[in-house]
Amino acid sequence: MANKDSNSTNIKDWLKLNLLDFANGNDLEILLIELKFLKDTLPEQFRSELKDEYRTLSEWIKTLDVNSNLTKTHELQIYENGIAHKVFLENIRKPHLHLKDLYLITFLIHRADSSKINTIRAVYFFLCLRMVELTDYDSRIETTLDECRFLTNKTREFLVPFLPDVTELKSLKDIEEFLINAQQNDSYTRWLDERPLTFDFEIQKYKNRLLSKETSLSSVEAQFEINERIAKYLYEYILPIENYFKNDSGITRVTTETHKIISILQDKDDITGNTVSDLTYISENASEANGFEDQERQDDEEQSFEQVNFEQPTNYYLDKIRAEQQVNCRHQRTLSQVTDVNVAHADEVQILVTYLLNSLMSLDIRSINADNNDEQGTLNIEYDLDHQTSLYLLIILLTGRSELLISEDLRESYLCYRYPLEFAPTRSKVQENWDSKLCADNTSTLNLFYPIAVGNIYSHLLRNISTKVLEEVKQKASEALKAINKKSKTRLTFNKVKNYLEHYLIQSGRDQALVNVLISKPIHHSSALPYFNVSQLDLFLCQYDFNDHLYDIAFNTV
Repeated sequence: MANKDSNSTNIKDWLKLNLLDFANGNDLEILLIELKFLKDTLPEQFRSELKDEYRTLSEWIKTLDVNSNLTKTHELQIYENGIAHKVFLENIRKPHLHLKDLYLITFLIHRADSSKINTIRAVYFFLCLRMVELTDYDSRIETTLDECRFLTNKTREFLVPFLPDVTELKSLKDIEEFLINAQQNDSYTRWLDERPLTFDFEIQKYKNRLLSKETSLSSVEAQFEINERIAKYLYEYILPIENYFKNDSGITRVTTETHKIISILQDKDDITGNTVSDLTYISENASEANGFEDQERQDDEEQSFEQVNFEQPTNYYLDKIRAEQQVNCRHQRTLSQVTDVNVAHADEVQILVTYLLNSLMSLDIRSINADNNDEQGTLNIEYDLDHQTSLYLLIILLTGRSELLISEDLRESYLCYRYPLEFAPTRSKVQENWDSKLCADNTSTLNLFYPIAVGNIYSHLLRNISTKVLEEVKQKASEALKAINKKSKTRLTFNKVKNYLEHYLIQSGRDQALVNVLISKPIHHSSALPYFNVSQLDLFLCQYDFNDHLYDIAFNTV
């Protein structure tokens, strides 16, 4: 009994804080009429599940002595038609400038013309009373009431067809199951099938709430994004029911926790053209007393998701199966198994390296080296698109990256070219007070090293290359790989060439963290701590072993 009395007190205190402290007289009487409407609108089947809240609200309304001069006719009119919210707000907002503090009042004065919406408003209002009893759900209560209010205007009216008619359902569990199923459905296709003539117009009308600014309705991403947004809006109606069944106090937000949702660079499949990217939620708990090792949150796979974008979408359910298959193949490739057909074999790389060196050796290498040693560097080297293509593929093979090196950062050193490494996992930069450089001691900058001959040729053939020419080089590279495959019966692809460095080093027993640093491919949702212990020697030995391996297979010394 004591617990019930405590819960009842919580509700009464909340109503006083959000109603009685802001309204009195006629204004309060008008709001009480709307509370009575919600109480009467709550379907009978839900009153048993929310009986304590229903009883507490009924008793609280009866105990109030309101000094009002409203006539019975006016009261009946408000009960049947709702509150003239614009006039009411003008009267009440003068002494209360911050309408955010009036979230309960703004919810009450916005009634819909639709009985379906008003019934939803009633159910979720009583769910909010339950969360008041459970305590520490202030933010969720405010959000829930705002979401219900949005249904009464143009903000969320597009969502109404995807919400249930709660009068046809028997329990809160039924509502929850309906919403979960609606989340998983193809809302885009349903919308299109039900209203094909007005579909485009309606999407454009609500575009800023359904699509990002960069996404056009005609793009392949539109269907995915609309389904994702609608599912997100529906989740706002699932959470209060989850809290009801959890029947536990809410979680108070920890202000010292910082978090970020990141989207990692996409992987494009050579065969299908589809792209897969990771969406990851990461966070750290800050603590001034402890070192950064203690602050970092460790791996949480449940907060990492994979997003597949189809080059040519077909059917939603078929695409879902294809997406799972592509994600599974991607996971298998991360294992770098020798038997994986998506990994280049050493014999294939040998053929490729021989082809690239033969092409580049047709250049006047001696003159290129001499010109680089000359401070003036005025020699014009004759080369064509084939030479640029061969160098491009060689750079991709050596770096394990899909992008070219930044010419201005490539600096000549003793017997090699030095390239400064800019690498930091997103997790290590969530907090501004964390060092964004790779090494924890912040005493040095890491570098990658490339052969002197490669750097000299690069400075002549690919330095400051235009975007147009680079696209021609990439196209030519794809054609060159096809020609090699046809002639030598190989199965080389751009991704196989790019991933060979990673595959070889992992097969050689190198630490995965070293490989990630080398190819600038951090695992963002995992612990960032291993990356902070990477040394210059570790990276140099990785590069040395790989370059030595390429030399051995190119000149048959193995």
